[in-house]
Amino acid sequence: MTETKKRQIRKLAMKLVSCLVFIAILSYPLRNLDIISQSHVLFGVVIGCLVMRGIEVMGNLIVALGTRDKPELPGEELGKLEIDRL
Repeated sequence: MTETKKRQIRKLAMKLVSCLVFIAILSYPLRNLDIISQSHVLFGVVIGCLVMRGIEVMGNLIVALGTRDKPELPGEELGKLEIDRL
């Protein structure tokens, strides 16, 4: 497994753990509420997480659109340089 793949897996695992810790911390004060109130609060948390994920995806998309495209083939730029030299 490459180092980049390990880093990606570690990052995703930390996102999952942080989300679970957040829900665990949030659910402690909810134990005194009735079941309907608990479900409303947890539904709001899920909607909030989805909105934050959407904002993150849109931010990544804006960054991706603003960066320079890489060549599709590894030797594509090299071929252009060789043509320029001739």
